[in-house]
Amino acid sequence: MYVKANGKWTSAGSIKDVEQSEQEMQHNANSKDTCRQLKEDSVNGEVATVYNSHSETPKGTIDLQFWISKANGKLLRQDTSSNGVLMSARYEYSDVKPAL
Repeated sequence: MYVKANGKWTSAGSIKDVEQSEQEMQHNANSKDTCRQLKEDSVNGEVATVYNSHSETPKGTIDLQFWISKANGKLLRQDTSSNGVLMSARYEYSDVKPAL
């Protein structure tokens, strides 16, 4: 996975790191999950549907708010709140080039 910061692409971790992180966030049979559509909004002028997800797990709660493009179904933005930590990510799909 790569991240563009201050005009420069850098590695944000290997595929293995990303997969491990995703596995750690996966829910088990004891989790309580809800998801609902909230509203329409825009991200960088692109119309999106905003959703909210709330999960209660043995390790704590996870709240997600995510913006999905109405035009192409791609994730445009995601806000994640878990155990008092808030992370916001915006996704762009233009001018993506592999690192050399």
